[in-house]
Amino acid sequence: MRKEMGFMEMKLEYEMDKDPRLSWSTSHTPAAANSSLPFLLSGCGHFAARSRYFTRRTGLSSHLFIHTRSGAGRMVFRGRDLLVQAGQAVLIDCREPQYYATAELDPDGFWHFDYFHFSGSAAEVYDRAINGGGCSLVQMEDPTKSGDPGKPEIPDLSEEAPFASLAEEVKQQGVLADFRTSALITRILTRMLERRSPPCGEAEKGRNSCDMERISLFIKTHYREDLTVDRLASLVPMSRFHFIRQFKAYASVTPYEFLLLHRINASKALLKGTSLSVNETAYQVGFRDPSNFIRCFRKMTGTTPEHYRRYWIG
Repeated sequence: MRKEMGFMEMKLEYEMDKDPRLSWSTSHTPAAANSSLPFLLSGCGHFAARSRYFTRRTGLSSHLFIHTRSGAGRMVFRGRDLLVQAGQAVLIDCREPQYYATAELDPDGFWHFDYFHFSGSAAEVYDRAINGGGCSLVQMEDPTKSGDPGKPEIPDLSEEAPFASLAEEVKQQGVLADFRTSALITRILTRMLERRSPPCGEAEKGRNSCDMERISLFIKTHYREDLTVDRLASLVPMSRFHFIRQFKAYASVTPYEFLLLHRINASKALLKGTSLSVNETAYQVGFRDPSNFIRCFRKMTGTTPEHYRRYWIG
């Protein structure tokens, strides 16, 4: 159900499309005596968001950390439109306009992510250090690939980053909970700061972001064509090396990987919704060689196109 809320200065619109069996959330009220701690946790949880999930909000006095465990989400904040994939994290100030949703990469899209809301005396300091006035996409861990494309497992990407301990402290509600959660948030955000990409000039960042957004849109609409990295680089224009580096900084994958992602997702829809053969499907989504299509499909999904079709059609 789509809902809209507005009270005081906060505005909220959302579609809470999630799997209740795999989702949980809990709230926490810090003690008044601990209000000067660097970080004050107000809530945390895990969402197994489905394809229609989204949140559009402004005016909430809180910062929000989101960490993708599997699937992908879309984050629009401070002029950036980011694809947040497995192992990646973002930090946003919820007082500012924000929009996040399950990414539209697949008709059966999903986005499994951990999150926590917090405030505190150090919140804005870390926001400036991590985001530099924008919104940084940070690769916290290497993505873990599930072997079953239809039923992706949720890898525990929080083993080193202490998210599990954060949730446990909230459940225990002990006398030291505020101190321990503040220390855990410090560890998580410090790790995020350590792993972020080196900042570039804001003007250059803005130009590169617009260029890469234009290229990503071109790939999404022309993926059936014979696209090469040199052809894509010529559209900006940039040297091949500089283009690959800038695109990966923008999308967290190379241009070729981004192209393959959209070709494979398009092939899934054809395999499930049409009677085209595997070879015909390969040609329809831009592969010249069906055997190369099968190799790429297996590498990205863990199974063959034929097995994928049988899984969904029966």
